[in-house]
Amino acid sequence: MTPLSSIVSSHTMENIIESAVALGLVLVAYAMASLFVNKRIKDINELYSWKKAIFYCTIVSLLVIIGRIWITALQPLFTLLTIIAAALTVTHKEPITNCTGGLFIAWRNLFSVGDRIQVAQHRGDVVGEGLFYFTLLEVGAMSSGNQSTGRLVKVPNSVVLTNAITNYTRLFPYLWNEISVTLVPNSNWQKAEKLLLEITDKHTKQFLRSAQEAIKCAQKKEAIIFRKITPKIYISLQLEKPAGIKITTRYICEARAIRDVEGEIWRDILLHFREHDDITISYDIDIDLL
Repeated sequence: MTPLSSIVSSHTMENIIESAVALGLVLVAYAMASLFVNKRIKDINELYSWKKAIFYCTIVSLLVIIGRIWITALQPLFTLLTIIAAALTVTHKEPITNCTGGLFIAWRNLFSVGDRIQVAQHRGDVVGEGLFYFTLLEVGAMSSGNQSTGRLVKVPNSVVLTNAITNYTRLFPYLWNEISVTLVPNSNWQKAEKLLLEITDKHTKQFLRSAQEAIKCAQKKEAIIFRKITPKIYISLQLEKPAGIKITTRYICEARAIRDVEGEIWRDILLHFREHDDITISYDIDIDLL
């Protein structure tokens, strides 16, 4: 059998041995890092992000180390690969930009599985991430209560490179919502204001304590400042039809419970306001729905 040393040069053999040692060390480092985060991090979404980041860092480190080992011996090959890469950049621009976007998402930790986000015209809950695409469980517009449509949307990663990203749930999984009621001009708006505040308190107090804790946690990472998170009532005049006294309640709510809470508040508004003869909701129609 022909010795291996007679087939390859001593320099090439040294490179092979160094590459094998580097591969072993990087894999050991990857295993240790994975074991460390598995023990220290309990949150599933955070653990997923960390493991993904460790994987990408391992691949990049391995490529850099092995590249430095072989760069001299393979200089002609690198020149050829550079020419090929330039050609691929021109002919396969979209896959490359999508891959770049995927690396950027992982590097900046823009979002992870479970987050509710909006980027460009796409809004939904992240249910999958990949090197070229991420998958959203589509969420409808505000008019549909921010609820899932049931459709899965594959979004190219490159969209994050040129568009702003709204993350509804990453640091603070609560949103401010408003409900407005317009009363006829001669209504007892002071009584209506008190009733609306009581109704809003009833249906949103369940969120206040957890929201306050979420604010404390979020402020450790970002400057999230809310002076007050209890419901607030605003009074204004509405001059366009239906004209009258506009009463608006503003309250904080868990992002995925907006439609449920809004429905409960409206039920109580319709039930309690009709019990008072001096409170009448204004409608731009000719019949009395109440």
